[in-house]
Amino acid sequence: MRLLLLIGLIWIISQPASAQTPSDCQSIVVRDARLSCYDKLFPPNNRPPDTLPDVSGQNKTQISAPAETTILDYSWADVAGCKRIAKAPAFRFYNLPANAHSVSLLLTKGDREFGGQEVELPANGIVQEGSITMEGPCAPGNYRWTATIKSATGVILAVVHLDRWFPVN
Repeated sequence: MRLLLLIGLIWIISQPASAQTPSDCQSIVVRDARLSCYDKLFPPNNRPPDTLPDVSGQNKTQISAPAETTILDYSWADVAGCKRIAKAPAFRFYNLPANAHSVSLLLTKGDREFGGQEVELPANGIVQEGSITMEGPCAPGNYRWTATIKSATGVILAVVHLDRWFPVN
């Protein structure tokens, strides 16, 4: 009987808690679990295969999204690679929620973080080049920017992901 109770307890503890709100995700300490939580609440925008970057790192086609979807765009042009402290590219946001106040940007590739920070969102939706510092990527490959858009009170309004190929400098 005790063995069954122990097995049941282990099974219950091993099951991840389902987050209901962005605040639940924000309170998760483990980075991968927190990002996974956000992905469940705000699924990444999956691009069709014909919009993946070609060997030059440029997108083959542009996509449009429904008006209610916040969109993030940027370019790796003029971003220095292999630098301990590098300036991030300019970011352009479209269809921001009306009460968006700040954005937290984080650059990752797989499990590795390359830095980022939180900045106030300008009314025009453009975060200027160099507003955010990061570690410049060295290896070519797909890198992900995760943008967490918040209200003035810190409530998470949206989480947007964009994967893009980083070319060799």
